[in-house]
Parts: sequence; C-alpha cells; structure tokens
Amino acid sequence: MGKNAKLQISYPIIVEGKHDRERVLAVAQANVIVTDGFGVFRQKEKADFFRRIAEHSKIIVLTDSDGAGQVIRGYFRSILPAEAMIHLYTSPIYGKGARKTECGILGVEDTDFAQLRQILRPYEGELPHRTPITRADLYDLGLSGHSDSGEVRRKVLEHLGLPPSLTGEGLAQALTMVASREELVEVIKRV
Repeated sequence: MGKNAKLQISYPIIVEGKHDRERVLAVAQANVIVTDGFGVFRQKEKADFFRRIAEHSKIIVLTDSDGAGQVIRGYFRSILPAEAMIHLYTSPIYGKGARKTECGILGVEDTDFAQLRQILRPYEGELPHRTPITRADLYDLGLSGHSDSGEVRRKVLEHLGLPPSLTGEGLAQALTMVASREELVEVIKRV
C-alpha cells in the first residue's frame, strides 16, 4: 500500500461534525457517523442506532480533545458498553482552526493528515470484510423504488432497531454495519 493510500477501517467511526467526517474520509475508507455535536443528546433514535451497532462491532470514538469532545465521550460511556468502544484521541494542539475565529484546542477537522493516519492505522483491516450494501441492493431487495418500499423499509428498520429516518446512502451504510446482505434478505422475508 502506498504512503498516501486510504486506510481500510472496518470499525465505524464516530466524530462530532461533518468537517471532522470529511477529514477522516480523506485518509480512511470507513463508515463515519456524525453526532451533530451536542445534538446527539436530543436524538434518541441515534442513541438506539449506536447501541445497535455496538451489538455487532466495536465503535471508534474520535471526538475533539477539548471540553465539548470530552462531554460527548462521556455521553457515549453512559449509553454504550465499555468493551464496545475504542477511544482515540488527537493531540491537544493549541491554535486557530480554519473555521474558527479564536484560538483554542484544534479539533479533528484541523488535525494533520499524518497524525490521523497514525491514530487510525492500528485499526486497519481489523475485522473480516463485509460486502457493503449498496443503493442498488436497496432497490433489488424492495427497500426503495417500489410502491410498497416505504412500508417494507419501515418494518425492516424497526426489526433491526435502526432509526426510521434513514434514507439513501445513510440507509445503505447503516444496514451494512448491522447485517450482511444474506441476513438482510432473511429479515425481509420475516417482516
């Protein structure tokens, strides 16, 4: 693998915001889930989603090293079993981030790419590969594009304990994290 090739991370990665997600995806091929910062505290469906993922996989928690990041980590410690989480930390470097107006501890979105690679590298290829469920699979399985897709999708998501608001690419990624294509076919048959 080349020096700048993306790391293949099988564990889902939780970050605070969309800019953090973009930064991680610049160095890693992974399922990266955004908490929407403190918004995660008000989203019961998202908490249920994280619990469901933790039943199938460990979860990497990569929040900022500032006080807000620590509060969000504390939240995850309160809703997920300790053995399901891998807490990773960026170096608490003081400075002014690209989108900030004041100096402070830099967040994930301003972390050097080399440091992100170093932090994530130990988790590369950690799990057996699971073939991603695609949007084409969603159509083929009747979860999108058909007259009864909404009802089938609602039942499947309810059965799997996933938020009903998932659509498109988010739905495909969430299903990949909790079921293989074969397991998904069996769930659809049952519901």
